[in-house]
Amino acid sequence: MDNHPPSRHSFAVLTLSCALMACSSQSARRSTQTSTEGTQVVAAAMPKANGSAYEAADRVHLPKVEPEDHPSLHNVFALSKNIISGSEPHGEEAFAILKAKGIRTILSVDGKVPNAEMAARYGMRYVHVPIQYKGMNEDEVTKISKTFRELPGPFYVHCFHGKHRGPAAAALGRLVVDGLGREQAIAEMRQWCGTSKSYEGLYETIARTEVPDATITEALDFEFPAAHPLDGVPGSMVPIVRANDHLKDLAKRDFETDPAHPDVDALHEAGKIASLFEQASKLDSSDYGDDFRQWMQDAVRHSGELRDELQKMKDGAGDVEAAKRAFSGVAASCKACHGVYRN
Repeated sequence: MDNHPPSRHSFAVLTLSCALMACSSQSARRSTQTSTEGTQVVAAAMPKANGSAYEAADRVHLPKVEPEDHPSLHNVFALSKNIISGSEPHGEEAFAILKAKGIRTILSVDGKVPNAEMAARYGMRYVHVPIQYKGMNEDEVTKISKTFRELPGPFYVHCFHGKHRGPAAAALGRLVVDGLGREQAIAEMRQWCGTSKSYEGLYETIARTEVPDATITEALDFEFPAAHPLDGVPGSMVPIVRANDHLKDLAKRDFETDPAHPDVDALHEAGKIASLFEQASKLDSSDYGDDFRQWMQDAVRHSGELRDELQKMKDGAGDVEAAKRAFSGVAASCKACHGVYRN
């Protein structure tokens, strides 16, 4: 007999499972109904009331549960036996973990084209439906609902970091597959997955958007593609975000290489992001305003300054504080632009 005490993660999973059984059962009884054929109907949209959908996500109080975390897989929450939410899988280890969890379908709502070939080697199918931080449109809601209804689970649902878009898509799955009440679904987004209040549109989608019934999703001509590449400005942002994340981590180390990630070099990432901003600034931006073009030019200038300063540092003549100021300029441009065009 194994007399070892349970690990913190095992205890967390047990706590989460118990909480889900109690909360989901109560919420489902209150907010869902069953047809004469036994098909569960998605809970009705929450009424418009004072306050935001993000504020409503605090009405149901969930127990504190820490996410499961691995070097290759982050912010992982087993929301039910059917649906797990988390970050983008990185490498063989991540897919081996998902296989061990019994995952059969992986749904990515990130902009990056997923590694469907590697997933297939582990017996899992990828479906790619990129969504925006400002919420899901009707077409995206229908495609995601169809995926949950017609493909085999359990499902692993992810975006990049596993905190915002992925949890919203997973919450839609909780409505469609698990018959969860909407208050409970948005509570999981906020209290467990950490979805930011900046992305009210994601909360609104789950709280109030009409979810298509099975008749509508069955009629949709959607072949569950493993890749849906983005083009134009949205597509250009995918590699920029990843290079920016690397630089953010390196800035905390005064741009010194992290021994745990020796392949991530600050000068290389700065050169990459400067080139990416330069390319993005030349794309058609007629759908955007003059403010967007100004922020893009600011990002081009600051990222170039960062690249040049890091090159000087490599040559023994640079200033780490000047490099940090340049990177702060990049971050400020991105934050201002996201507030208008992404959030």
